[in-house]
Amino acid sequence: MSTSKTGKHGHAKVHLTAYDIFTNKKLEELCPSTHNMDVPNVSRKEYPLIDISDDGYLSLMTDGGDTKDDIKIPEPSSDPKNKEGPREKLNTLYPEEDSKKKDTAYLQGFQLVLWKQSRDLAHSFSLPSELEDVVKNLWGLRLQLVRDRIDEGNSNGDIIFSSQSTTEEEDEAPSQDMAKWKSKYPPALVETLALCYIAATLLRLPVSMGELYRYALREDICFVRAIRFIPQALRSKLPPEFIKALDTTSPLGPDQLRVAIHGLTLLFRHRFDLDIPPLNAPLMLFKYVQKLALPIHVYQAAWRISKIVSMDFASPSPLGRQRISGLPEMGLISLLVIAVKLYYPFLSDAQHATSLQDPTILRLNWDIWLAATKKHELRLMDEQNIPLGSAIQITEESVMNMNGDQADEYLDWCERMWVDEARAERKPRALPEQLLKMFPLGRRDPSESRANGLEAQAEHERDSERRRLSEIIRSLEVHQTDGDGRMDIGAKMVGATYKRYRCLEDLDARARAFHEAAADLVAVRVETLLTAVLQIERRVVVWRESQSRRDRESPSEFSQDEEMELAEVETE
Repeated sequence: MSTSKTGKHGHAKVHLTAYDIFTNKKLEELCPSTHNMDVPNVSRKEYPLIDISDDGYLSLMTDGGDTKDDIKIPEPSSDPKNKEGPREKLNTLYPEEDSKKKDTAYLQGFQLVLWKQSRDLAHSFSLPSELEDVVKNLWGLRLQLVRDRIDEGNSNGDIIFSSQSTTEEEDEAPSQDMAKWKSKYPPALVETLALCYIAATLLRLPVSMGELYRYALREDICFVRAIRFIPQALRSKLPPEFIKALDTTSPLGPDQLRVAIHGLTLLFRHRFDLDIPPLNAPLMLFKYVQKLALPIHVYQAAWRISKIVSMDFASPSPLGRQRISGLPEMGLISLLVIAVKLYYPFLSDAQHATSLQDPTILRLNWDIWLAATKKHELRLMDEQNIPLGSAIQITEESVMNMNGDQADEYLDWCERMWVDEARAERKPRALPEQLLKMFPLGRRDPSESRANGLEAQAEHERDSERRRLSEIIRSLEVHQTDGDGRMDIGAKMVGATYKRYRCLEDLDARARAFHEAAADLVAVRVETLLTAVLQIERRVVVWRESQSRRDRESPSEFSQDEEMELAEVETE
C-alpha cells in the first residue's frame, strides 16, 4: 500500500496491491484516502481429507468428527506450465511407500481388534477355544483379498479411503454384489463381527446375529471406540481417515451386521470356494422360541414349513439373485413368524381348533404377552441407571435431565471411553494437573469385576426370561369343545385369518410389538424382516399352486393337516 501527494481536489490517493488467496493473481486498486473500503476477514482452517467423490467434491473431517462435503476440487489450471491435477497432488503429498505403511498400520490395528473380539467371545461367553483359530484362518483369507486390493490400488495410483455407506437391494445380481465387495477398502470395522459370526457358523455354534450385535452395543466385546485398544505407537502411524474408521462414535445400526455377513459369505464362496456348513437351525430355532416366550407348538410348525419350501439353511450361493431371506438366519426367523401368524393370529376374531388333538386348541393372549414383555424389559433396566448400550446415544439435552447417579455413571463411561491410560497415570501427554484436581480419575483394574458383571448379568437375564415365559404359558387359554371333543361347525380352520404384512403401516399394536421383538433377535429393521417374510410366503404360494396341479393328477405327498395349515397363506 502506498499514498500519493494531495491532488487538486484536496484528496490523497491510496494505491493498494494484493494477491488473490485462491488464484494468487495480482490485483490493484486506487481510491481516495478519505473513502471507506471493505476489508475481508479471512480465517484459515485445515481439514483432513477423507475421500473424493466421483463428481469432484471433497469429503473432509471436522474437529468434531463430522464430515464436510460442500467443497469441490478446483478445475485443472489452464496454465500450460501447471499440468498437475488434484489427484496428482495427492500422490505427491502421500507417496506410494508412505501409503503402504499406513495401510499396513491400519490392518495391524484391525487385526488387533479382531483378535480381542474372538478372545472375549471364547473366554467370556463359554464358546470353544477353536473359535479363535477359525477366526484367524478367515482373517488370513480376507487379508489376501485386501493385499491384492492394495497392490492394485497402488499400481493405479488411486487408493483412496471411501466413507460412503453401502446398501443392499432386495434382489441384486451376483456380478454387482461381487464387484461392490471386491472394491471395498479398507475393511469396515463391522467386518470383525461378521468374521466372528462366520467362524461360529463353521463350528455349528448357535450364535445369532442379534447376540453379536448386543455384545458389541453393550461393550461386552471390543467394538465401541475400538481405537482405544490400539497402542499409541501404532495409532500414531494412522492417518485421520483410518483413525475415524476404527473410532465408532455412533452406535452400530440395524442391518449393518447382516449386510456385512452376507457380503463376506458371498466373497469367501466366490473367491475361495469355501464350504460353509448349514446353520444349526434346530438349536437356533429353539433359542428363538424361548427368547420370544412362545408355546413350543410353533417350533414344530416352523420346521414343517421349512420342509414344505425345501429350505436347507445353507449359506447363500454367489450364483443367482441375492435375497434377504437367502441368509440362513433370516430365513429361519421368517419361518417362525409365519408359524406364529398361522397358529396364533394377532386378530381378535382368530380361528378356532377343530378338535382336542389340534395344536391350536390353545389360544395365546397377545395382550398378556405384550404386558409380560414390557415387564421383562423394565426388569433388565432396573439393574443400572443407564441402560446398557445406550450411553453412546446420549445427547446434550438428555444430559441435562439426568439425576446424580446417572450423571456419575455417564462420566465413568466417558472416562473409560475417552481418557487414555497414559494420560490418566500422569505419563507424557498427561492431562493438566488443575483439571485432574477438579475431576479426579477413579482408574481401576476392571478385568475381574467385568467378568463377574457379565456372569451376573447373564443370570439375571435368564431369570427374567423364565419369569416371562412362565407368566405367558400360564395365561394360555383352552378353547371349549362339545362332549365329543369337537368344535362348533362354524369354527375357522388354521390359516383362515392369515394376513400378509407389506409395510409398517399394516401392523397393528400387537403385530408390531411381536415383529419388533423378532427383528431384534437378528439385529435388523422391522421393514427388513417383513421383506424376508414376504419372500418366504411367496415360496409357500408357489408350493401351494404346484401342489394343486399335482393333486389333479396324483394323490398328495403331504398329509391333510399340512395342507390345511397352509391353505390360506396366499390369501389376505
